[in-house]
Amino acid sequence: MVEPKRKKTYEESRAIALAKGARAGGDEKPVKPQENLSLDLWADSARGVPNVLLRNALFGIAKDRATYKNRTLMASTKDVEIRFKGESFNQTDLDVFEMLLHLARLQPLGQSFEFSASEFLKALGRKTGQSQYEQLKEEMARLIGGVVEITYIEAQNRSWALWCEKSSVMTKQNGTL
Repeated sequence: MVEPKRKKTYEESRAIALAKGARAGGDEKPVKPQENLSLDLWADSARGVPNVLLRNALFGIAKDRATYKNRTLMASTKDVEIRFKGESFNQTDLDVFEMLLHLARLQPLGQSFEFSASEFLKALGRKTGQSQYEQLKEEMARLIGGVVEITYIEAQNRSWALWCEKSSVMTKQNGTL
């Protein structure tokens, strides 16, 4: 029996990219993304979010929102630092982010996807009135406008990922973009 080809996890792909950078001897050429790389799949009834985003104060519980005008350190461990700039996120923003990741898991990384705001709200268990549409627009604008910088600290090598305004991901390794 032939096993289906398993997609690489984020960690496996990241390790490959780091290794390619090290083999290149500091060559500053960007690493091409692998074709058909996607998020891991999970059950339709579950929601998936990277642990690094849940183990800190990025998605707070306060109803009042702070605005961070500078890259503010939100969390730090021996392995990772998270900095944030923008209007703070809360649990309703986390709900929207989780749903976006849930929809994105079916697409190759970097591929755009479309959805109906009405169906999105229904999937969140919300009503579809004008105030709910406006709330969704505000949450999306906040997620798009927030800058999340995740720095992975590995031995002598530091790499970071940036969640930026177009919700794409840029990576920086060994000081080059």
